Amino acid sequence: MFIFVDRELQVVHAPHALQWQVFPGPEPRECVWSNMHIPVWQRSIREALIYVLTFFIIVFYMIPIAFVASFTTLSNLEKVLPFIKPIIKIGVISTFIGVRPITQP
Repeated sequence: MFIFVDRELQVVHAPHALQWQVFPGPEPRECVWSNMHIPVWQRSIREALIYVLTFFIIVFYMIPIAFVASFTTLSNLEKVLPFIKPIIKIGVISTFIGVRPITQP
């Protein structure tokens, strides 16, 4: 086991692991300087839009998923779908689902 750890420590993840790769930046005339600054009012609007979008994702995506997931427990599925009871009684299936322990009659 320690042999593999030793080999993992010697792996180099980049061709120049102990050297900095430095490249020259663009010249000032190559930059579009009007794109470098975002006004405060535009930043505030973007932030508000993200908050609204996050709210709608939580309300219209996460809450319905949690509601549907509450029905997916085996005991609730037995109540909602009575035809599934004989399938759940099979020990291998209930063990595979991992929700109920195997019980012998």
